[in-house]
Amino acid sequence: MTIYSQLLEREDEQNPIKVGIIGAGQMGYGMISQIAHIPGMIVVGISDINLENAEKARASFNEASEEKVDIEISEDFEDIIYSKKTRNNSRCYRDTRSGCANRISNIIS
Repeated sequence: MTIYSQLLEREDEQNPIKVGIIGAGQMGYGMISQIAHIPGMIVVGISDINLENAEKARASFNEASEEKVDIEISEDFEDIIYSKKTRNNSRCYRDTRSGCANRISNIIS
């Protein structure tokens, strides 16, 4: 089974991969924009020290996504990391260019 077919299956089961993003600058915003078009994945949390960046990224995701999501935003990355929305089976991805940790939750096994 391909990753894409697994994502489609998760979408059909209404069990998407839940993603929390730390850092909504150029790289984080771009990642959020891409996730909006991937079946079986949703953004559930965004953190940035500039709350306006997180708000813009949240609005952009919900404009582009077929499903509107109640995305938690915060200036404190720990709010997103320890959020009940992003805690299950979590792993972290580090963007080495910006030094921001992008938390990806509920990863496909």
